[in-house]
Amino acid sequence: MAVCAALCTCPSVALAQTAVHFEAGGARVTYGDTVRVTAGTLSAAASSLTRNTSLSGLLAGSSTEGSEWTTFGAAQGSLFTRARGSLWGEFHGAGSFSAYGSGAGSANALAGARAHFTRGNAGAWLGAAAGGVKDPIGWRSTTAGEIGGWTQLGQTVAQLVVMPVRIAGGLRHTDVEATVRFVNDRADVLAAAGARTGIAGYDESPDPWASVNATAWVLRTVGITAGIGSYPSDPGQDLPAAKYVTLGVRVAPASARRPTAVLSADVLSAATPAVPPALTVVEGPGGRKTIRFRTGSVAQRVEIMGDFTDWTPVRMNPTQSPGGWIVSLPISSGVHQVNVRLDGGDWTVPAGLTAVKDEFGGSVGILLVR
Repeated sequence: MAVCAALCTCPSVALAQTAVHFEAGGARVTYGDTVRVTAGTLSAAASSLTRNTSLSGLLAGSSTEGSEWTTFGAAQGSLFTRARGSLWGEFHGAGSFSAYGSGAGSANALAGARAHFTRGNAGAWLGAAAGGVKDPIGWRSTTAGEIGGWTQLGQTVAQLVVMPVRIAGGLRHTDVEATVRFVNDRADVLAAAGARTGIAGYDESPDPWASVNATAWVLRTVGITAGIGSYPSDPGQDLPAAKYVTLGVRVAPASARRPTAVLSADVLSAATPAVPPALTVVEGPGGRKTIRFRTGSVAQRVEIMGDFTDWTPVRMNPTQSPGGWIVSLPISSGVHQVNVRLDGGDWTVPAGLTAVKDEFGGSVGILLVR
């Protein structure tokens, strides 16, 4: 909301092409074909475009069935250079964050430059950027390249982008995405399809996605939004891939030009179950996975069991860090069920994991392993 107010009251922005909207809706998100989350969402967004600058911001919140609120925010801006014939430059920066009720969260920040070439109703660009990403463990540096092209036919724009990404710690992947967008005074439809390949240090299998999102303006200032599709995992912020369906109502003040953006996959990430602050899984020696667990109290013995242990209890080893425990096990990538117990007590869901009922009426935690 603050972003919207700032854009609308800034004198230079008030003279620009501006867009403001507020939206309320719901989303049904499925992670790994196993975990399903229903969330209500509220969001506010604003954007401004002048001859030399572009600014946009978004603030969204969601509440799941468990009444736990999560918050997502994003902002981005660009400064354009004066064109020299068909060539012109762009300096850009962007950042986002996700904060969960449990206290966990993730973030990213990126800044870079692009060189654009435009001729008639088509164009291409080449760019590079650097910044950082934050997962529950901490910040890591990241670099990205970018090459893309677009063409416009009437009110339809088609675009293709290839983006290789490298993250400190040995993670690297290449994203390829194609989009087609149609916009007029009554509707805005965006279709996208892409794939993530070469995910070294994370998951060697391809990670495809596809989506269709639309806004239909039923009144001058009121629109109905709907979307269906999927979005990829985010190895930098440790966010899982998911499938989604959304439905919402958008209101744009009559004093502001209606925006054309639809509820994005980033907003849906605000409905993601909180990244577990107590139990994490990282690459271990010999192709195994290392499980780290942090207790909230003093314990003499910690055991873990799950479908990856055939539900046989496995004792964890204490670390030098107070309350820290560790064990190395062979675990395949995917969605798993897990429980822990302290000092021979009851089996419980590790703090921060989404809890679901098992076939015996108890609760197990859902653990996503990359």
